[in-house]
Amino acid sequence: MNELKLSLILAVGMVQISFAQFTDYSGAKNYRTQFGNTQQLFTNISDVSDEGRLFEGKTYLNEDWETYLAVFTFESETVRLPEARFDGLYRELTFIYEGEERTLSQEYVKAFYVKGEDGAPDTYYINPSKYGVSNSSFLSMCEVLVSGEVFLLRERHLKIRDASGKYDPSTGSTELTPQLTDEFRYYLVKANELYPVQPRNRFSKILQTIGGDSFDVKAYAKQYRLKLNKVDNWPQLVEAYNNRDK
Repeated sequence: MNELKLSLILAVGMVQISFAQFTDYSGAKNYRTQFGNTQQLFTNISDVSDEGRLFEGKTYLNEDWETYLAVFTFESETVRLPEARFDGLYRELTFIYEGEERTLSQEYVKAFYVKGEDGAPDTYYINPSKYGVSNSSFLSMCEVLVSGEVFLLRERHLKIRDASGKYDPSTGSTELTPQLTDEFRYYLVKANELYPVQPRNRFSKILQTIGGDSFDVKAYAKQYRLKLNKVDNWPQLVEAYNNRDK
């Protein structure tokens, strides 16, 4: 997929994720290869700490440097970053700028599109709080699995858990170091309202509640032999709801 096509997809995606509100970037069919508002950039970016971080290398959405097409709060156009990756624990976008590794807080990132390599799928992430989604400021960047009347978002939730100090007789060792907890969390969004899917067995009930009588989730799942509690089936169910009148 060439870069122009990527930028067009990103522009279309930005129109879709408007949540009936986002229009200021709808015409951004081109991207910059450099930052336009360098004054704001230098105000907001930071150098990467030389001291290192806990769980270094284990908290990025993509392990290797990837090409990102990113939308920032202080830029009027999409910016192409040839070498970038997002840290889900520290919630920072790390990228190479003028030969140096720099970081930018998620606070200034609205969305980014990651081009898949070697046949891997392209992925699109948004910062829901920057698009008017209620009660979403606690979220990290979320991958958009389905867009439309109802959105299905996936967040990689990372958190450091203090060492328990407990002795494990099976290994003969005591937990003395902090542990990294890593899990996916899912959310539905409709009309700017956020619906956490927790626990996961509430998925069908939430979708049915926000969808009303126009779509029978259980009947559709039964017809197509889908399991309501299976995460892999959720995108198809949400897509079916969004396309129910087509």
